[in-house]
Amino acid sequence: MVFSSDFTVEIYGSFAEIKDCVGFELIKRLSIINSQMNNSNFKAFFKFSNGEKDADIVTLNERFTQDFVENVMSDCLPERIYVCGPPQFNRDIPEFALNCGFSKDRIIIV
Repeated sequence: MVFSSDFTVEIYGSFAEIKDCVGFELIKRLSIINSQMNNSNFKAFFKFSNGEKDADIVTLNERFTQDFVENVMSDCLPERIYVCGPPQFNRDIPEFALNCGFSKDRIIIV
C-alpha cells in the first residue's frame, strides 16, 4: 500500500481522561498503522488532565498556550487549523494562531 507523502495531519487534543476523547481508538489505530509503515503523515498529541498515558500516542504535559502554539507552528506552518473545544479554547487557539501571523480565513471553528 502506498500513501501520498505530500500532506500531514496533526491532531492536538486535551481531555480530562482518555474516555472523554471521542474517536480515541480510531486515532490510536491510525497512529499504530502510521508507525508500522514508517510514515509521518499522521501524528497525534494528547494531554490528559488525570495523567493517563497511552503507549501509541504522544502524551503532552503542557497546556496549549501562546508559546506552545508558536512552537508547533514554527516547525511547519499548516495550511489550515481546525479548532474544536470548549468556549475558552475556541477563543484562545485562533487568537494564538493569529498572533503567529496565521491568516484568519484559514482558521475553522468546528
